[in-house]
Amino acid sequence: MKRLLVVAIALAMVVGCAKMSEPTGTAVSTRDGKACSYTDPGVGSNGAAAWGNDFKTWLNNNGYSDIASSEGWGGKAYSTDCSAVYDPVIFVHGNGDYAQSWSSVRSEFRNTYGYYPSELYAIGWGLKGLSNTAYNHHKADYMTKIRRLIAAVKAYTGKSQVDVIAHSMGVTLARKAIVGGYAYNTYDRSGTAVNLGSSIKTSVDTFVGIAGGNRGLNSCGWWDGGTAVATYTCWANGLSIDNPFIDDLTYGSAGQVATYIYSIKSWVDEVVCYPSFPTYCYVWSVHTSDINGQTGTKSYSTAPYGHFGVRDYTAGVQKSMVLNHTIP
Repeated sequence: MKRLLVVAIALAMVVGCAKMSEPTGTAVSTRDGKACSYTDPGVGSNGAAAWGNDFKTWLNNNGYSDIASSEGWGGKAYSTDCSAVYDPVIFVHGNGDYAQSWSSVRSEFRNTYGYYPSELYAIGWGLKGLSNTAYNHHKADYMTKIRRLIAAVKAYTGKSQVDVIAHSMGVTLARKAIVGGYAYNTYDRSGTAVNLGSSIKTSVDTFVGIAGGNRGLNSCGWWDGGTAVATYTCWANGLSIDNPFIDDLTYGSAGQVATYIYSIKSWVDEVVCYPSFPTYCYVWSVHTSDINGQTGTKSYSTAPYGHFGVRDYTAGVQKSMVLNHTIP
């Protein structure tokens, strides 16, 4: 019972303070020496489908009505707005969170680094709120949604590749979405396997995994040793160490998800390293937020760069990774 309580506390801490709507308005950009104007549709309120009107219309007219009605944000407000020049960035949130949790990062990408609304997107997935964090796992349906958004954004913008930035449990979810292959909709991987399709690695230029549990979480226990904690998030399709889902991503070429792969990690991560810092950051002698085959990593070891700080306060690092393929 004590161990279950510890894990429940750790899982509850996975949910960040989801941001509400951003100010919207019309702006003129002279980025890259080319002037264009756009109306920023913002991100909407928690859990909302807040796609730009032009993108939403495109989704509905091109076989993506499921995405158009789903939680998320991104795309043009009007067809005449600035078109994507940079590779579009798709953000994937963590366990129990909202697409709107990326609001502050999006604001910095847009206001400081000049990204257009047509270059920034996010998708929602899973059950929401603290009470549901123990019930989320790597469902095939969530991965299918991520794959469909990648395909839609590529087609809508006319770009051959996108960048993906994911946080927490969204890291492993997005990685499997890109890798493809067979997945399950049940926490114990029972029932019929779902074929996600072949790898779409060539569609992703840069992948950035922030505070992910790529090798599982010590707080979840070991799957093959029979010590995994009995929550959906910690079972065979979740974040227990050495479970079938995690092993599929950890070993061999399965983990290769992009041309450039980066991780951002913290040694004071109150979720990934819970309850002992930095000891519990390690799984198999490697920080669990590291990704096999990664191009590079950015590491933090002090406050405020905990589990949510490494998402909210590193927009400049994220931008350098996806736009310049460098680590500042």
